Amino acid sequence: MAEWLIGEPIDFSNGRYLLAPEPEERTHVKMDAKSGAGEEGQLFSTAALPLTHLPRYGAPREKAAITDRFAAITLTTRAEATGWCGDQLAKLDTLHPLGGERRLVHWKKDDAASLWKCPDTVRAKLSGATHVRMVLASPAIFAGGWKPSWLDDAMTGEAPDTNVKLKLVGFTIQRWKAISGWSLAPPRGPKAVRRMVPAGGVYFFKVVAGDPSTLADRYRWLQSVCDTPQDRRDGFGLACWGTWKPKENF
Repeated sequence: MAEWLIGEPIDFSNGRYLLAPEPEERTHVKMDAKSGAGEEGQLFSTAALPLTHLPRYGAPREKAAITDRFAAITLTTRAEATGWCGDQLAKLDTLHPLGGERRLVHWKKDDAASLWKCPDTVRAKLSGATHVRMVLASPAIFAGGWKPSWLDDAMTGEAPDTNVKLKLVGFTIQRWKAISGWSLAPPRGPKAVRRMVPAGGVYFFKVVAGDPSTLADRYRWLQSVCDTPQDRRDGFGLACWGTWKPKENF
């Protein structure tokens, strides 16, 4: 990813790349609590992501060992807290459910802060760059649909929590995705549907002012670029930063 962000050639033949998790779809029916039978027409489906192994890119699909086709992975989450909460995080080592099906997961504190830091090669390339790109590592929610609110009508603005002024000159994103859910807190019921910009969207900017190397700092790299504080806390819109090379005289 770091090589791609700075425009280095990518070699996909070395077997180090992994594909996205394969979704598992299931069909469910709402049960009548009194009769114990399924309610008429109350069918719904869910899709889950198995996150213990990821398929290897280019691996053989037939007559190959599972270790040749899949790679075991672990998950990390970033949490920052102070006071009593910080003390609890420092000694975290427990089993607790995760996800809609409440599968048991072993949670423990791990010194993996380096996983969330900007690679040195990317930081060096951003220093003095005249053209930068923003890549969404998680789906983003903006008040303007595809457009972050920190960009004005002239498509110019400062990246969140920086003094780097950027001008948007292009972007490439997939069709919007819907997000909803079911609220267990009062009032219980379905949540409103919102539109997300899918992960993988790329925004291309020209640097108007400021030092773009600050985009690699702790509070900018893999941080949210969404509009509202709650969406930021929920992990929407985490962004990586890189460079791009425009055509001559662009």
